[in-house]
This record gives sequence, structure tokens and C-alpha cells, in this order.
Amino acid sequence: MPFRREFLGVYVHEMRDRGADPLSAAPPLFRLLWRCGSEVPPPHYLSFRSMVLLVGGLFGGCMALPVVGLHLLVGLPLLPGLLLALAGGLLFGCTMAFHYRSEALRLRLPSLEEFLEHGHFPEDPAPAAPRTRRSPRLRLP
Repeated sequence: MPFRREFLGVYVHEMRDRGADPLSAAPPLFRLLWRCGSEVPPPHYLSFRSMVLLVGGLFGGCMALPVVGLHLLVGLPLLPGLLLALAGGLLFGCTMAFHYRSEALRLRLPSLEEFLEHGHFPEDPAPAAPRTRRSPRLRLP
């Protein structure tokens, strides 16, 4: 069942209740895709591979544009720059996929089908505690 824009407000509200940041639950890239009519699921529900391909591919593509421009304008070597853009896209995509998969596990998210079927997340007997950020303490001797 595809994710539709009608569920976006409920989804962000439910994710906020579970302790997720609203910009992490619905990042600007995904909001843009939803606004354009795409029915891509939220980032927490994408598979690792899909997340790497979507986010990493977009990042790598954006990094390849200046490389091609510099190649055409100044004559910089094209292949090393494109390989760096590809590696950067792969690294960024893997990092974001790991972040979203680990956050989905931490928040104990139900399946997307359950959310879309009920219109909200089913009650969880033991909800995850919201993550708090602690500043490191310096210990003086």
C-alpha cells in the first residue's frame, strides 16, 4: 500500500510522540517528493538498499555536476572526480540508511501496512523513551 500525503500530518505527529524529530521523520527531500506526487514511503520504512540508492544517488549526482562543469571549463580530469562523487554518494547513502534503520529499531516502529490500515500507530505496550542529548562532562583531576 503506497504512502500518501494525507497521512503525512498524522505520521509526523505520531513520530513526534515517539520521540523522533519532525525533520527526521519527514526530511525536506521526502516532503518535496510527496509534494510532487511521489508515493515513496517515509525514510524509516525504506529498505537499506532503497535508501542508499535514493539518497546516495541524489547526493552523488549533485556532486558529479560540479565535476563535469569543472572538466568542461578548466579541463580537470573527469574520471577521478566522478569516482569521488560516486564514493561520496555511496558513503552518504549508507550513513543515512544506517541512521534511519537504527532509529526505526529504537522507536520500535510497526510496519507501514499497520500504520496505513489504522491511520495511526497501534498502541505499543512499552514505547521507547525519547532520546535526550547529553553534553559530555569533563572530569578534572
